[in-house]
Amino acid sequence: MANLRRNSEIVLATASSGITAKLLLGGRTTHSRFGIPIDIEPLSICKITKNYDLAKLIRITNVIAWDEAPMINRYCMEALDPSLSQLWTTIKILHLRQNMRSIHDHEFPQFLMRIGDGNESAKEDDMVKMSAKIVIPWEGESSIKKLIQHTFPQLENHGWDASYMVERGILTPKNCDVHMLNGMIINKFPGDEHILLSFDEVEGDTHNLYQHEYLHTIAPGHNVGKRSFLPRIKLKTTDGAGLPFVLIKKQFPVKLNFAITINKSQGQIIPNVGIYLPRYVFSHGQLYVALSRGVSRAATRVLIKDGKVDGKEGDFTKNIVFKEILLSQPQVFIY
Repeated sequence: MANLRRNSEIVLATASSGITAKLLLGGRTTHSRFGIPIDIEPLSICKITKNYDLAKLIRITNVIAWDEAPMINRYCMEALDPSLSQLWTTIKILHLRQNMRSIHDHEFPQFLMRIGDGNESAKEDDMVKMSAKIVIPWEGESSIKKLIQHTFPQLENHGWDASYMVERGILTPKNCDVHMLNGMIINKFPGDEHILLSFDEVEGDTHNLYQHEYLHTIAPGHNVGKRSFLPRIKLKTTDGAGLPFVLIKKQFPVKLNFAITINKSQGQIIPNVGIYLPRYVFSHGQLYVALSRGVSRAATRVLIKDGKVDGKEGDFTKNIVFKEILLSQPQVFIY
């Protein structure tokens, strides 16, 4: 997109989700940009009036970039297609895939496209074979250490290197494995460990009905990617926390994260990514999201705990794609 804009071409950067749209320069959701109805139906149309500013902008646009297009309801594309056909004589939709930036690694992007579209050759129960070039063989906990080493090489020498940290991450399906990986990685840092105890309490609980050990396990804060003040005041949970009481926390509300869930990673680009699959993915497109966070095959490693299929060589994992929600014949050009 940057190259096109440098050549004075007009590019509309859009995405299927708000999180992804925020990561694109000038990005907006496709619903916002094209007036696609939120409650989409088979015969829905976009709210694009021919004589208004949006229609005029689309007419002079060179490329529409739609990130994570296969992850959206097919009716959204079907609603947009006739609207664009009326405004453009030639429709050019740039279907972004982060890994397309690796011009020296042609096989991996094609593999990602087949995974995302659900067209990769699969055995029974949607099991697909991973390339041996990105797989770390499962040999117990030592394999987890190899995955960490590949993703965070010489970590002990880069503790204060921000550029090193933001270019690396390990993805896994569930929070319990995120906590395990974070603990293993934090233990690799040199120096003595200091534990600072927080103080949690329940509002109005004068009889100490709730044990501190239980209160310490509750983590209701969500500010990843945001710039926030860290006040030295007591923090109270709101009604949206889903607790039957008001929890009061007085602590330093920061947690180091070297691993995150696959769902949380959607829309991000992680130049050096490790993928830990102690169990198979469990939702539509989750495997594609994990594999497409990196920028090349060389910078991507996958560790599968139960990756063997009887009578077959190599490592396999499940690819869940609901083809019925994808456009059967999308008018898409890959650049």
